[in-house]
Amino acid sequence: MFCINCGQELPDDANFCHKCGKPQKNIASTADETKWETCETVYSEAKPVGLLTNAQLYFWAKAIGSKGTYNAGKSSSFEAEGSQLPYLNKAKRAKTHQAHDILIEELVGNGWEHIGRASDEWYSYTFRRRIRNSN
Repeated sequence: MFCINCGQELPDDANFCHKCGKPQKNIASTADETKWETCETVYSEAKPVGLLTNAQLYFWAKAIGSKGTYNAGKSSSFEAEGSQLPYLNKAKRAKTHQAHDILIEELVGNGWEHIGRASDEWYSYTFRRRIRNSN
């Protein structure tokens, strides 16, 4: 099961979320209780790095909803020396931040609410979005 507040994956018998502390089982809860899906901005390699080539990376929003994990958005690719973000020169860093900013704007435009940081990495944002009832 997933936390009803932050979307953290939990054991089926959890009474509280180990990430945000929200109670998971409330006797007084109703069917109208707000449910959320969450996402986190991460990066991945778009093109494998060759011996003499730079990596093509991109940001994407790794989302967790009622039906599992899915991709909620993806940035354009950008080049890095090596396969990790710390290895960016100043010119490439600007393109990297621009790709990230465009992804964030897309997520907000699609109803995602920024709720914090997923880690200490500058690019790692956490969002949530209300799950709409399909009734």
